[in-house]
Amino acid sequence: PEILAEGNDITLVTYGSCVREAQKGIDMLKGFDISVELIDAQTLMPFDLEGVIVDSLRKTNRLLIMDEDIPGGASAYILREILEKWDGYKYLDTKPVTLTAASHRTPFGSDGDYFTKPCGEDLFDCVMKMIILNNFKMTRTVFLLVLALVFLFSGCQNKPKNDVVELKESQTADTQIDTLVKDVSYILAANYFVKNTVNQLDNPKIE
Repeated sequence: PEILAEGNDITLVTYGSCVREAQKGIDMLKGFDISVELIDAQTLMPFDLEGVIVDSLRKTNRLLIMDEDIPGGASAYILREILEKWDGYKYLDTKPVTLTAASHRTPFGSDGDYFTKPCGEDLFDCVMKMIILNNFKMTRTVFLLVLALVFLFSGCQNKPKNDVVELKESQTADTQIDTLVKDVSYILAANYFVKNTVNQLDNPKIE
């Protein structure tokens, strides 16, 4: 494989005619300060004998495979080589993504390739979705951790500060359990809301 463009945000593996389309998409992403490391696989058999792609994953931690074949074609073979042979999954912070041709025959006419094969605009949309969703999920995790710490801290603040802690009649064990259940419910409700928001972004409804 040959590294055609160096980047730090995502590793893009492709070959053949998709290289030119990938370069178009990378030029558009530069305007959003997203750097893509473009790797031309060049050959599938043999495939990456020196581990160039895995070395790139150690730096970017994201993997995108762009292929003009149908879903599950050459992109599946490339994924297998990277994840199973080179153990590339160890360096991923998010799931790998494949950008392939549509699952139908290429229609005739001048617009056939545009509506079937992946192009620069498709690459731009795919990378933006990967970056934004990954950052959103990381923000969700941090938000839930902070929320849990706030509830725990507030619970500690409500405890008596005397050296000898006495259990008041009004503060029975049942009341303490109810307070704990209430705090946990708030955390679960926040997690449910954020999780549903992520699912809506992953699978938007088209009306």
